[in-house]
Amino acid sequence: MAKKRIWITWLPPEEEGAPAPQEVVVALQKYGHATGGAPWIDKLEQMAWTSTGLTLLDTEAADVWLIAGRKADWERPSVRTGLALAAAMAQGIRGHRFPIVAVGLDFLPDAETLPTPLAGAVCLDGSRPAWGIKIGPGLKRFAGAAAPEYRFAVTAEPHIGLWLEVGPRVGEWAGAMFGVSGGGATLTQQAVGPKEELPSKTVLEYPMNGIELTAGGRSYTACAANNRIDESTSYYVKIDGTPERILFGAHPDSDGEVYVLSLV
Repeated sequence: MAKKRIWITWLPPEEEGAPAPQEVVVALQKYGHATGGAPWIDKLEQMAWTSTGLTLLDTEAADVWLIAGRKADWERPSVRTGLALAAAMAQGIRGHRFPIVAVGLDFLPDAETLPTPLAGAVCLDGSRPAWGIKIGPGLKRFAGAAAPEYRFAVTAEPHIGLWLEVGPRVGEWAGAMFGVSGGGATLTQQAVGPKEELPSKTVLEYPMNGIELTAGGRSYTACAANNRIDESTSYYVKIDGTPERILFGAHPDSDGEVYVLSLV
């Protein structure tokens, strides 16, 4: 993986006793990795995570996204949700083969405990010697990474708010549903239109709002519409707040698949 540009997101805040990123940069450059990066801004309500998400969309800025932090940094719910949304923003355009590396500065992260958009990350213990050399071999698995059955993308700007886009990767859904759980999140709008293009107007077939349902022991509030959603069409929802989990898939009156993603 020499000559690949690694974008470093540095989680530890600037405070007394916090580690500095120089050692990580040196460890990467020692094995031929070009680096760039920026400190993480933990301001979830102000959508500060969009700055990282937009950087990751720039193919000139990042071939690999490396996130480095202590166990305490990785455990902060606001950080985890912001990272999950930034990852989803990048994956929505660059695909699930875009490599993500999770480095624990004082522990080995467990991919199974990370939010769903980060669950495929290569996890490394940054406290162990020569951890940087493991990045190259570790990233090989992304070349053959299988994409999920669904499409999930994020559009977010302060003046338009947070919009999430979902749809089937192949085939079609008989209508669509989207639900949120936790984080004080509420669904404020729903729309249907071409994929990767937030619609300026929409026609919804038998829209439903305020659906209450339970999945995995958690309560969700959902909306739904009967529009058929296929490979070229997406279901869009606008959310106030940032949910801990989301649920989406085919209309609740159909027998289609439903997917649950953790964002914390």
